[in-house]
Order: sequence, then C-alpha cells, then structure tokens
Amino acid sequence: MPHLKPYPRDSSIYESSSSAANEGRECRVDGCSHKHCYARVGGQKVYSRFCIFHRCQKMLPTEQGYHCPFAKDERDSFCRNHMRCGDYNCLERGEYESEARNLPWFCKAHRCREEGCTSKITNLIHKCCDNHVKCAAPNCPSAPDASQSSSLCARHTCTAPTCPNQASLETNRCSEHAVRVPRRTCKAPNCDKTPRRRGDGSGGFEDECDDHRSSSKCIFAGCGRFRREAGAVPYCHEHGCRVPLCREVRDAPGSIYCFSHRCTMDGCPAYIPSPPPGVAPSSIPVFCHNHACHTPKCPRSRLSLSSLCQDHICARADVKCTREGADGVGSFCAVHECGESGCHNEARFENGFCEERHACVAAGCPRGRIVVRDGEGEGEVPERCLRHERVFWKAEGRREAEEELRTVKEEEQQQQQQRRGREAARRRAESRGSGPARGAAWNGNGGGEGGWYYRGDAHE
Repeated sequence: MPHLKPYPRDSSIYESSSSAANEGRECRVDGCSHKHCYARVGGQKVYSRFCIFHRCQKMLPTEQGYHCPFAKDERDSFCRNHMRCGDYNCLERGEYESEARNLPWFCKAHRCREEGCTSKITNLIHKCCDNHVKCAAPNCPSAPDASQSSSLCARHTCTAPTCPNQASLETNRCSEHAVRVPRRTCKAPNCDKTPRRRGDGSGGFEDECDDHRSSSKCIFAGCGRFRREAGAVPYCHEHGCRVPLCREVRDAPGSIYCFSHRCTMDGCPAYIPSPPPGVAPSSIPVFCHNHACHTPKCPRSRLSLSSLCQDHICARADVKCTREGADGVGSFCAVHECGESGCHNEARFENGFCEERHACVAAGCPRGRIVVRDGEGEGEVPERCLRHERVFWKAEGRREAEEELRTVKEEEQQQQQQRRGREAARRRAESRGSGPARGAAWNGNGGGEGGWYYRGDAHE
C-alpha cells in the first residue's frame, strides 16, 4: 500500500486564544500542550476536543458535534475509525486520495480495479464496480450479458441453450457445441436411445441412456436426476453438497452445502471447510468469515455491528466500543484501558487512567497520579497529578498559616480580657477608700509586701 499522504490543514479551523487555554481548553491527547481548535458553524464557535494536530478531519453533522470525537496521529489526517476500509466486514486500512470527499475509502481488496476509481467492488467476478464491468473476453469493452448471468457479453457468449462458455465469433458457439459428434446410442441391449452428454465439457456422451441408469439416480425423494461424481455420491447436483466426494444432503434453502460444510448461523449459506484428517472437529470454526469472531482461534460468533464476539470485545459499558480487548477475555481495548503499565482496569477517560488507583482525583483531570519513589525503588502513589499536587500543597500551607494566626489572635484576646478585669477591680477598690473592697482578699508574702485583689478576677 502506498504511503498515505497527509491532507493540507483545513483553513476553516482555528486555534483557541491563549485565554481559552488558560480556562482548561487544552488538547485532550495526553502529553499534548497545544490549545484545542474550533470551527465557525453558523456564526458560532464549535470546539473540538483536540488541537489542530490531533483533530480528525472527518466532519460530522452539527447535531452530532461537528468534530470527530476521536484523536488522530499527527502524521495522518484522520483517526483510525475513519481510515478503515469502507467495507463493513473489513478491518484493513483504506487507500485514499488527497480529497476528503472520497469518503469512505476502500482497501486494495475491496476497491474497484479500474485505475482512478475509488468506488467499492460490486461485481465479484470482474473485481470492479458496476460502472466498470467489462466482458471477460480479451480487449472487449462491452458489458456482460445480464440476462444470462454470464461474465461475457452477448456477442461472446455461446448460443447453445444455458451454455455460459465463450463463443467463437465465426460460429457463435463454444468449442464444445461447435464440434459435430457422431450420434451415440445406449449400450444397453436392444436400446437405440441417445445417452446424455457428459458434463465435463468434452462434448462426448454417457454410456447409457436415462432409462438404464436408474441405479445411479439421486436418492432424494421425488428426484429422478443422476448422481454426482459418476455415482460416487448418492445425490445429484441439485440436492447434494457441492464439496467434492461429500455424501451429505443440503440442509438449508439457498445453500449448496450440507450442515457440516455450511455456516451454522441461521440463514447463512456460506461455506466452511471440513477438518483435515487427524484434526478434531471442535478445533475448526463453525462460522464463516462474515459471522466468526476475528480473534485468532476463537470459535464463537461475532456480535452485531462488530467483528468480535462478546468475550473479545472491549468491556466498556457506557459506550459502544467495537475494538478488541487489549489483554484477552473480559478486558478493555487500548483506548479504554488504564494507561499505567501492568494495570488492566477501566480508564476514566479515553487514553487515560483508572479511577481506582492511577487517575488524578481532581474533577475532570485526564492525567495520571505521580509516583514518589524511595531509595529502594518502592513507590507511593499520591492521589493527584503533579499539577494538582502542587496546587493542593500550596492551599494546604495557606490553611495551616491561617489556623496558626487565628490561634495567636484568640490567645491575645483572652489575655486582654483578663487585664481589663484586674484593672476594673483595682478601680473599684480605690473608689471605696484605702481599705479593701468587699469581696477583696489580701495577697501577701508574710513580709509586709502584698496588696488587695478582687475575688473572681484572675491574679498574676
């Protein structure tokens, strides 16, 4: 596949202003510090979740948000979902040109073989779209004859009834019907009937007529046709399984295979191979390519609108994710699995970290928690990323300082109230004379020194 050319940057997409980035409008891709971009739709700004380098260029209807919700690689122009082959059952990468109007794209196996055509193959015989179907005859530009269900045009189709072979332009017949074969008669005694022609294209006849080949007729009830494989199988071409030497009858309308060689999905006539000699039948898938889980060696059927079964699809519950689980049964895909190495929990955001152990506890933060390691390599995981951890400790230090200042002020107020009480007691004592006031007590040390203080006041 040729290297995919990046598209030129869409001139209608703008980067957010620096003020918008300061409000938290940054690209949602982990590790990207660019501002997310926006488009003007109907005079209104419609913001993308990603910057101009990670924004998928697929445009959605306005009611669906206009921008694709998935990020792309900087080297590409579209996300992985919109770079897939447009065929529903194909997981390959599509080949695209330099214009977005060619969506959807198709891979080499599903793209029309006509040079310059980007349409899907609709004619499996010619490997091209309906607009470029041509006659299978060399250098013939005519379209095939649809009435004969042939790959040849009417001019190159044999004129013999029901014969789809290529005809010579001189005789209008194929080599089988153009050769005159002498009349043959049945080899049974006294029988002059003409046997049937052989079905091998040689133009020859069978040895016996229909009346003398009754022992080789199809055993299907009411069928008088002859058996396939020269009688080696008990059914004719209409009732027997088309797998060579298979002796089973067809079991489903529209299918040409028996139960053992047909997809077990109800109503599906597609072929599945039988196990080789010595291989257990349980190891062979029982579903065709269109209905089997695409996980290698998985025998289960895939879910609707997915290429995987219930056990291998991403276990994300709130979105319809069709990606394969990153670590087998019951796990999440790489987008919805925790980004921490060795952790298989569900990520809180796409390409983010799990809620339980590794995502920053700050609301709406897609970053992971920082890991503080000691000298022996053991790590303690805080609850926040580096950015919010710094903010937390800055706020925590401010709270401790404010609490300490509040305690000092309360102690000063209490001491001031005590001083005021003592001063009031002293003044009351002085206003009543030199003697002690009622309720006062003497504070002396026995040596003549001391003074009166009012009971109930704190005394230093």
